[in-house]
Amino acid sequence: MTSASIETCLVEKNGLILEVTFNRPERGNSLTPVEHEFLDLVWTEFEGDESLRVAILGAAGDRIFCSGNDFRYASEHGSFAIPPTGLAGLTSRFDREKPIIAAVNGAAAGGGFEIAMACDLVVAAGHATFSLPEVKAGTYAGAGGLIRLPRQVGDKIAMEMILTGRKIPAERACALGLVNRVVDGASLMREARQLAAEIVGNSPLACAVSKRIVNETRDIPALRDAQRVSDRLGAQLIGSREFRQGVSAFLEKRRPDWTGEEK
Repeated sequence: MTSASIETCLVEKNGLILEVTFNRPERGNSLTPVEHEFLDLVWTEFEGDESLRVAILGAAGDRIFCSGNDFRYASEHGSFAIPPTGLAGLTSRFDREKPIIAAVNGAAAGGGFEIAMACDLVVAAGHATFSLPEVKAGTYAGAGGLIRLPRQVGDKIAMEMILTGRKIPAERACALGLVNRVVDGASLMREARQLAAEIVGNSPLACAVSKRIVNETRDIPALRDAQRVSDRLGAQLIGSREFRQGVSAFLEKRRPDWTGEEK
């Protein structure tokens, strides 16, 4: 991992866990092309770095997780460049094989909510809120929010949120399946790190193959066809060194020695 932090986006390697922090609290942790391009590089390097297993995406302050694009910046500069991988280099990155946990410490509004939905898991502070308020400003949630939200909560709930722009609290988001855990704000990063540590304790190859299967079967409607894809991709794991290590560790009642090796 070669990317160093920039002033508005902090990056820290904590063992096998990468921690990324939006750092523009005075501007609602909104994003400019600088942050988008930087984060595109960060996530690309994260995927290719064998020494990293899980990432946590958080934000400075305790009021706003992320408010999406910085429209004041866009107005002042007359244009706004976003990489092909989407907001924060993440919302259109569909083939990721390493999990990213969003640690939401406040309002996740508009693009910020879209970024949270694009993550694999979400831990939220009790005071966090989630919303797609774009219709209030005469625009739309174009970074996947209108696609992901109905798939994650169902059409009726999604349409209410989309068409009213109303925000929902963390507990409601958890009940709807948008959030994995709701904790006290002071415990947010500790909880996110604990969840990351649980993932790190498992086979990296098994996690990667499992995520690959989820990615590639998500849009296959027929269960039979999806199972064929699962069988094909799962064959990469069965017979691997990781598989043998898992079985032998279970039989010998010891902790597995995971290496991520396929052979």
